[in-house]
Amino acid sequence: MGPGDFLSVPHGTPHTFDNLRNGDEPVRATNLMTPAGLFELGDELAHLETVLAGTDAARDVAECHGTVVLGPPLRVRVGLE
Repeated sequence: MGPGDFLSVPHGTPHTFDNLRNGDEPVRATNLMTPAGLFELGDELAHLETVLAGTDAARDVAECHGTVVLGPPLRVRVGLE
């Protein structure tokens, strides 16, 4: 995806958010989620020391909010880390 692109992910579809271009600046994105209700999940993940989907702490936080982590971070799966 590039600047100005839009992506719609149907409910229940496994997905991730990651920047797979090694060395790139952090990605800025606006996420619109409906129905609402994941604000607390985002807040709790933002306060973790290391926010990686594969960490036990992130998995525990996600589970408390009804979100299931399916695997290691995408960067790990494709061999960038």
